[in-house]
Amino acid sequence: MSYNRVKSSLEGMELKKLVIVACLIFIIVGGAGRLDAWTGIGIIVGEPTGISFRINNFPVLGIAWSVFDNYFHFHCDYWLANSKLDRSLYGYYGLGVKLTGNEKGAGDDLQLGVRVPLGLRYNLTRRVELFAEVVPGMRVISDTEFDIDGGIGIRFFLK
Repeated sequence: MSYNRVKSSLEGMELKKLVIVACLIFIIVGGAGRLDAWTGIGIIVGEPTGISFRINNFPVLGIAWSVFDNYFHFHCDYWLANSKLDRSLYGYYGLGVKLTGNEKGAGDDLQLGVRVPLGLRYNLTRRVELFAEVVPGMRVISDTEFDIDGGIGIRFFLK
């Protein structure tokens, strides 16, 4: 499939519908067979700011809004490593994809990109973790440009 064909397909979809479908796909694929896994939900404050959702190491999902640049952001990451550094401190890195756009989802405002999350997480208790991450990335559709996301957050685990 050519780049122009993918670009025109993405431009023809409404952003809200695309985000809902992407969320459902990632949750179903990532959560299949993991109902007994650790499931956490929380907030991340930074650029962008929003909701963070994690089932073990995959998927790690984020739905957010950029308060500085006024755009919607959705991402899905897979942690390649989640290593214990100290008693309650862990370091992680991974690969992910992101979808961004404005509230209208029109044309060139819809962007698809890749990301590389690099972070630390600290377990306050068995069910509460603090985390901080820096995420270099690159948009690949509709233009090509390097960017960086980041923030701090807290997750509460349901199990």
